[in-house]
Amino acid sequence: MKLAFYSAAALLYTVTAAMLNLSIGSGFAPDTHLRIYALQCLCTALGLSVYPALISFKAILRRHRLVILCISFLTYVSLSVLIGHVTDITVVYICAAGISVCMGIAVGMSYVYLAAGMSSDPHIGLTVGLGGAIAIVAQYILQLFLALGGWLIIFTSVAYIYLIYYTCRENVGSESQPTGSSAIRVSKGLIIPVLVSTCCFIILAEYFNEQLTILFSAEDYFSSPRLLYAVGCLLIGILWDIRRINISPIVMIAMAVVAFLQPLFLTDPRFYLLDMCLFYLYLGVCVSYNTLCLMKVSDDTGAYYVSPLYRTCDNLLTGLFVLLGIGRISFVAITVIDSIVLITAIVCMWISGELWISRSHMEVDHSEVLDSDRIETFASRYGLTGRETEVLTLLLTKDDKGDVMARELGVSRRGFVSFTTSIYHKTDTSSRVGLMQKYMSE
Repeated sequence: MKLAFYSAAALLYTVTAAMLNLSIGSGFAPDTHLRIYALQCLCTALGLSVYPALISFKAILRRHRLVILCISFLTYVSLSVLIGHVTDITVVYICAAGISVCMGIAVGMSYVYLAAGMSSDPHIGLTVGLGGAIAIVAQYILQLFLALGGWLIIFTSVAYIYLIYYTCRENVGSESQPTGSSAIRVSKGLIIPVLVSTCCFIILAEYFNEQLTILFSAEDYFSSPRLLYAVGCLLIGILWDIRRINISPIVMIAMAVVAFLQPLFLTDPRFYLLDMCLFYLYLGVCVSYNTLCLMKVSDDTGAYYVSPLYRTCDNLLTGLFVLLGIGRISFVAITVIDSIVLITAIVCMWISGELWISRSHMEVDHSEVLDSDRIETFASRYGLTGRETEVLTLLLTKDDKGDVMARELGVSRRGFVSFTTSIYHKTDTSSRVGLMQKYMSE
């Protein structure tokens, strides 16, 4: 279900951009199109920040969450229909801004949900990678065969409705903030190096993109090499699940070096296809890697606002670069700047990796937790069965992944997840740390 949830969010994000591009059309000057695009990016960044901010107000979110999402959806659909039938530039600006904000609200909510408890999900990488890949392929097919604004509005509306339905059905975001799934919490100091490296990778992508726009037309960006975007997303997702923090950073650094060197050496139009392939592969790797890193930081630190920060920073920096005109900077100056950016990204990745590694070697003192009488009392209070009590004991006293604990109990992973879900439901918690906090407070 998480895969469907993230796929719907990614589809909403990618197809909305295509829908706006088609709806606005070519009736305006190129400079006007750039300003509209910058406005879209900045308003999307604003929308992505709304849902994490609402979670800070627990009572407001519980009482009015459905109302907020429904109003956002109705505004999104209304403006999406309107923008294709207006020619006044002021109205176009308003519609583009409103659509971007409303889309950002739904996508930001999905990131907050997925980040909660991601450390205990052995397939979170595949969820994010495959979800992103599905959205990219769907966007490509829709633009190739159904290049009509009406069809795109229908697809994005269905995705938006599913996000609202799933959010309310699963009570997503009902707690004051998502809590990590590990008993070991990481200092919020980890946020800074991860966020800095993320911004560096975005800057490299903007530099790469700017060099390509000098050589190629806008239509080239929706050609078949774009499918490598999906390959990059899926690649990092799989590697994340296999090795977590060992292989995926190496791949990300390798792709960042490519993003830095390619505009220096492959400027001949004869390398058109290779340029586009490398660009989209880098984008896919960049999106999945940084999304997973920030979601992991969100889960490990309990800082719920961190999970959607990749998309927020991406849109914010893109909008600023478009407004400022990165192409006006001399080639020598941008090369020096990007050299510093690349070095900064590698250093920040090393720092954040060291913090995560030190975390993995920390030991938890379970002397306060491992009290059979106390566990039995807690289980009895919430009506847990004997098997659920065994699972509860492991959740409270082990730092292993779910599949490891399932083998220890001699049950299937699906059965273990079923027991865990039942325990969370009975104790009115939604994650392992939430369960631990409730147990320790009683």
